[in-house]
Amino acid sequence: MSIFYYSYMINILVAGMIIAKIVFTCVVPSVHHPAYSWITWLLAVACSAFIVCIVQGHFRMAEIAQAVINILFCIALFSVEGDLAFLIKGKCYRKST
Repeated sequence: MSIFYYSYMINILVAGMIIAKIVFTCVVPSVHHPAYSWITWLLAVACSAFIVCIVQGHFRMAEIAQAVINILFCIALFSVEGDLAFLIKGKCYRKST
């Protein structure tokens, strides 16, 4: 097995984690502009399309650099508890309890 095989597996796992974090994160009540919800939905669709492309054999899309970018983005997404608007805006609009 080459290092590229591991890169593909890392890409699939990280994209799956991003999708899971987006799907299972609920920000209620939503205080963000609806565009952030659409961007989040688009990110989930893009990650799932990426997984499908790798599974179908389009390995050219999955490179080591892509795996590093996905890992860093996944860490950032988990650090803000799945709130993509917080990542984009850089400030939190949620009330602290």
